[in-house]
Amino acid sequence: MNLADNFDIGLVTRYIDTSLLFTGDDFLGPEALRSTEADQQLFTRGTAHLVSFEGVFDQIVGISYTKFNQRDFDPNTPDALASFFDGDRLKTDWQGNINLIPGQVLNAEHQLDEITVPVAEITDNAVMAQLQSGFADRLFNAVSVRYDQYDTFGGKTTFRIAPALLIPETDTKLKGSVGTGFKAPTLAELFQNFPSFNFFGNPNLKPGTSIGFDLGFEQALLEKRLQFGVTYFHNNIDNLINVNSTATSFENIGRAITYGVESFVAYTPWEPLTLHADYTFTIAKDDILDQELLRRPKNKASLDAAWHITEKAMLSATLLYVGPWVDVNRAGTVTGLTGNQYTLVNLAGSYDLGNGVTAYARIDNLLDRHYQNPIGFLQPGIGVHAGIRVAFDTASGGGKP
Repeated sequence: MNLADNFDIGLVTRYIDTSLLFTGDDFLGPEALRSTEADQQLFTRGTAHLVSFEGVFDQIVGISYTKFNQRDFDPNTPDALASFFDGDRLKTDWQGNINLIPGQVLNAEHQLDEITVPVAEITDNAVMAQLQSGFADRLFNAVSVRYDQYDTFGGKTTFRIAPALLIPETDTKLKGSVGTGFKAPTLAELFQNFPSFNFFGNPNLKPGTSIGFDLGFEQALLEKRLQFGVTYFHNNIDNLINVNSTATSFENIGRAITYGVESFVAYTPWEPLTLHADYTFTIAKDDILDQELLRRPKNKASLDAAWHITEKAMLSATLLYVGPWVDVNRAGTVTGLTGNQYTLVNLAGSYDLGNGVTAYARIDNLLDRHYQNPIGFLQPGIGVHAGIRVAFDTASGGGKP
């Protein structure tokens, strides 16, 4: 909502209430009685956006609040075991863009995560600076630095440098990046339990750290109607937070490596139709034990087609392929299994009815494939969804809806 020419505010709220009946596991197989799970989640975020000094300084202040309650009840245990996980998250953030130098961004944020069952909390205060630069419309670079200060895990500085070289004579782009990462365990990873599946949080988890790089290129042909590219990536990770070998909890893997290739091809045979194909090959392994990490498929591919029939109507189709992966059974009692590959077809369409109203429909898993991901968890078959989306223009002065 615009309150002035240079000041606006925003508010988003979402509430989810779900109830689930499911069959858990014990060491003999599926349990005799179904377990229940009840979840309530509330998400809300407010923002204030101010542009000052004739556009030189552009800043946004935001505050977000999340509340969640989860109840798991397993009637098959001698004492009818119940699991509770209640908590909330409060986050305040600020972003400032200084337009004297394009691409100069400053960020600061404060985040408090806490749970009441069990009682625990994590606080993170962070600052980040980013600077984008260019030379002769050919050489570009983005540099960012971030510092996080956790009350429970200490402080850590991370960075990313991402240069790119454009060659307009051949429509070629050469790109790369190098950076570090830091991932603190979440409260869910530390304390959330799912006793029906013999899966429990691990309060002894340590933060994971990483350093990685990528190198690649993008090429355009046929007056940019055909584009393709390939990128190689490589990451070295210490204390990777991952599901353990029996899928009963999380653990730190002392040293892990992920590397592979991402590639794409995009083709526009004529203006209304766009075809896009992606393929990713990934190796992810425990570098100490020289074993593949669980639930990391080596091969993933997708093919998307988007057809703008008219200015208002659009149809799209997606073909998704996921290759085999290493897994365990649902109870974590059998290891060394291989998850079966699967292929899905999804369709979607939309029509702009005008005045901010759009009708949409989609069909997920059109061929009604029966597949498990991960092993032991059957995914939904064919699903048909339709609805109406409404967008309101709240600009000052009484804009049209």
